[in-house]
Amino acid sequence: MLKKVLEKFPASVFQSLHEAAGVYRIEKNLCAIVGELPEAMEKYCVATFEHEKVSILKLPSMDVEIELPDREVLLTAVYRINHSDPFYVPTGRIFVRLRKKINMQEKAEALKDMQFRIIDIPKYAPHSGWVEHLSGKTDKALSEINQIKNLEDVENIEPQMLSVRSLKASSG
Repeated sequence: MLKKVLEKFPASVFQSLHEAAGVYRIEKNLCAIVGELPEAMEKYCVATFEHEKVSILKLPSMDVEIELPDREVLLTAVYRINHSDPFYVPTGRIFVRLRKKINMQEKAEALKDMQFRIIDIPKYAPHSGWVEHLSGKTDKALSEINQIKNLEDVENIEPQMLSVRSLKASSG
């Protein structure tokens, strides 16, 4: 089951369109559960993002069966930029920034033709917004993200990735 789920995700995904940006690479021996971690899976947990209810699992093989309790729990891929970097878990959301004079809403139809929909446009930046795949599936969003690069007036695209938060110590 795990193998079937993870093979739908792309092996790599660009961090952004900027030249200096890195590339997220899938971690083949890891997966993430978003939502409540089933008790039977606790022994495989190597990291958690508690605020987002994300558990990173290292399983003994890709053939392990994972029983998910309900639809509120999602099984997804885990990425890293470098092997020693933190874990990144995709959300399926993609941030798109257009040229300043172009309103994101103007691209709604073109995005729909690419199987994406606008889910949020910040009031302070109407030339940008969050999109997701029409299917709602994270693997589809990542697999088809390159289509958005070809949209006229696009300046940047970034897949949203969750990671461990590190809090800065106060200096006082």
